[in-house]
Amino acid sequence: VSRSRIMMPVSLPLPGSWAQSVLTQPPSVSGAPGQRVTISCTGSSSNIGAGYYVQWYQQLPGTAPKLLIYENNKRPSGVTDRFSGSKSGTSASLTITGLQSEDEADYYCQSYDSSLSAHTVLQARGNLRQEPPSSSTRRVSTQLMLLRRGLWLLLLQFPHGPGVSRALPQNRDFSFFLF
Repeated sequence: VSRSRIMMPVSLPLPGSWAQSVLTQPPSVSGAPGQRVTISCTGSSSNIGAGYYVQWYQQLPGTAPKLLIYENNKRPSGVTDRFSGSKSGTSASLTITGLQSEDEADYYCQSYDSSLSAHTVLQARGNLRQEPPSSSTRRVSTQLMLLRRGLWLLLLQFPHGPGVSRALPQNRDFSFFLF
């Protein structure tokens, strides 16, 4: 998962960085009200270029991320058609037309990556640990995690084979993703 921030009317760099990010977005994008802006998301042949779907999320200050686009270019019910998604080769993009002040937010792109070998395991006491996949869990999977009140909660797990990806469900509250 990587992110971009839309700021109006000036652009400022974001502090910090995403460790082990396999998707790259510009740290910030700026635009004036009414303009059209595009946020790029560049991946590789093991994620976007492998045919896996791309999802886009918007996170307003103090709120959980909201799903804007799933399966590259589909909008969940209730999302304005000012937001559109596209994908070509190893890249994807989110376009916002008729920019409004309320669009100022963090935007995240997400795609499954077949080259990641770590398997995320949730322990009962809420701590998180990483371990290599065992022979029984070697199948490809993506997990969606939630950080709430200091505890990691497993929301969903998507087991699937190479060349297949699934969109995240709509209207699900969450704060963070791990793969």
